[in-house]
Amino acid sequence: ERETIVSDIFIQHVKAAFVSIAVDARRRAIYWTNSASDLIERVNLDGSNRTVIAEHDMGSPIDVEVDSHAGFLYWLDAGIKPRIESCSLSGKGRRVLLDLKDQYPSILELDVQTQALYWNDKNTKQLFTARMDGSSMKVLKSSIPHITGIFIEGNYIYWIDWWNKDIEKIPISGQEEASVILSPIKDMEDLISVKVVSGVVQCKAGPDWSTSIHITYNNQKLYLHVLHALPINSRPSPTWSTVP
Repeated sequence: ERETIVSDIFIQHVKAAFVSIAVDARRRAIYWTNSASDLIERVNLDGSNRTVIAEHDMGSPIDVEVDSHAGFLYWLDAGIKPRIESCSLSGKGRRVLLDLKDQYPSILELDVQTQALYWNDKNTKQLFTARMDGSSMKVLKSSIPHITGIFIEGNYIYWIDWWNKDIEKIPISGQEEASVILSPIKDMEDLISVKVVSGVVQCKAGPDWSTSIHITYNNQKLYLHVLHALPINSRPSPTWSTVP
């Protein structure tokens, strides 16, 4: 038997240009990019322990992903020198994995099962992939110009097409044409990002639970509406947290 629990985390005084979140399933923490201050921050799911993880030599961090099993963060910097970087969950061991040079990237996705990174280039309207160590970079798919938000589930890559207001998918092989699975998406102007995190997917041999987070942003205040679906005997208590 499973039960859905809703936890709302309310974070005050977040400057504009909040872009992306990542959930650390094992440690029950959220990481996010703050492009206005050029920071990557973290906070526990109960709203405690808000901490800056990376802040120096940042151009414009706009997407962050977490490998909870191995204990590493990966993020996309879309500044003057676009690149993909990584560090430990505490901010140590930071390094550049991929120099994206003339690309104009806006999204990053991590697949721990296949040890692969995925990102887009708005200039060429292409979807790229590489190994998590930065090797074996290649074009996965061309002619997909309007991606905003991408995620992996099973053998498929899903993304939001903001122009057509739908959700599309292709196999991770990239060999087939994209297919629409949801259209239209209502109230899309209020939707910044949606993350679906499975303990099994993120941590390989993780617990039988999942977390879905819907983000809204208004008046320098960040609202994280957290949905937990997990066995009743291991569920957390619902929380409403305010982080100053």
